[in-house]
Amino acid sequence: KHGGSNKGEDILALYCPHDSPHHLFQDAATLSQARATSAKHGGSNKDSWYFPSFPILRQNTCQFRLYQQSTGIPLAESPILHIRDSTKTPTGVHLAFTNDTTKMVVQFTSREKGTPVAMYGINETTTKVEGTSHTYTANEM
Repeated sequence: KHGGSNKGEDILALYCPHDSPHHLFQDAATLSQARATSAKHGGSNKDSWYFPSFPILRQNTCQFRLYQQSTGIPLAESPILHIRDSTKTPTGVHLAFTNDTTKMVVQFTSREKGTPVAMYGINETTTKVEGTSHTYTANEM
């Protein structure tokens, strides 16, 4: 919360990592947009917001910052948010069938080094398989 007027046109922006320059935000919305999304999902407090989804991140820290839209003046900032396991959580998961009906291809990305592992099961996780990994370099793109 900030000491200003909480105007609906003020901008709430997310920065990851927390020390990113003001023009390098992950996502942003006006306070009116944030309140409308919160109300749509059952929120009723004008100083609290519900985020239906949080961006997929590979940063360990984030911070929300509030700016006055008309001037760009910073009004407030949140404490630093520490994102647990941000580099370990797989993203971009892709499942594909193969010509062999007993096999499947599983692809995902993470910043973890080492042997990738997939765990699966019908009602509970009962099977663990290890895969292979390839890291691309900039000149391979």
